[in-house]
Amino acid sequence: MSLSIAGRIRATVVLLSAALLYIFSMMFSVQANAAIMHYRIDINGNVFEEAPGIRRYGHNDNYTNNFWILDGNNNTIGLQGPNGFGQRPLSAPFHVNDIVDVHYTGTVNGGRIWVEATNGQHYAVNRNGQVEGQAPSYIRYYSIDDNTDNNWLRLDANANTISVDGNGGTGTRPLNAPFSVADIQDVTWTGFLGGIRQFWVTTATGSHRIDQNGNVTGSLPTGVRFYDYDDNYDFNYLVLDANANMFGVSGGGPNNFGMRALNTNLFTVADIQDVTMTGYGATGDIWVSVEVVPVPAAIWLFGSGLGLLGWLRRRTS
Repeated sequence: MSLSIAGRIRATVVLLSAALLYIFSMMFSVQANAAIMHYRIDINGNVFEEAPGIRRYGHNDNYTNNFWILDGNNNTIGLQGPNGFGQRPLSAPFHVNDIVDVHYTGTVNGGRIWVEATNGQHYAVNRNGQVEGQAPSYIRYYSIDDNTDNNWLRLDANANTISVDGNGGTGTRPLNAPFSVADIQDVTWTGFLGGIRQFWVTTATGSHRIDQNGNVTGSLPTGVRFYDYDDNYDFNYLVLDANANMFGVSGGGPNNFGMRALNTNLFTVADIQDVTMTGYGATGDIWVSVEVVPVPAAIWLFGSGLGLLGWLRRRTS
């Protein structure tokens, strides 16, 4: 026996309501509820979840056992390790949870980090948690991993220039590339190659290497990224291969170990948004940030509607 008219109406109302709620949740709630999770990966590819609200960033001071802790639960920042000074309250027009990324770390002025906030602005935060400078929205500063933490890379989107500033600075150069400085999403590797400083950057078209003179000197296959590996050997680098879902450390230093499979069902290499810390201590662990998008609640409602439709069919048959 087929469904009654009333039964069909009830089932149709449930399914249409669930479908509409699903559409709206996909448009709005997924982005609102998306969370950035942080994980530690050991050299064997095993994954360990970081405590909620805690992020680690490498400290570019030639000591791989020092690192910055951003504590979103207590709104504090601090340097941990042999040369650390503990956690300090953040005194800023933004919360620790509003920090999108840490671009520069070093010992300038006793210890400073440059952070990017959710408002798109870049701020210099000193070791006491105080904001001591703000860059124009078109300026970004990045650490240079050349064992001299008093050098840094400056990107100027307005002038479309790059420059190495600091004690070993080479001045400002125009970017000679098929993309602009504004197109650079992140700087993932910095160091010496061929006697001059080189930088790997990511754009919408992939990963590209530019030298200190602003010229593009190489590109990577789609899905492959290089990151600094902070073990005091700037010839080593971390490789992320989203195509094979593998990672590894390559280069001329003694700590490279080749490519390894990522042993987790929580995320893939392609899901890794950023690498925040590498080469920690004797273990060589790395820390990564991954965006986790929760399943919209409307999906379960939609499934419930299908279940109700099946139940009504059985009930009237």
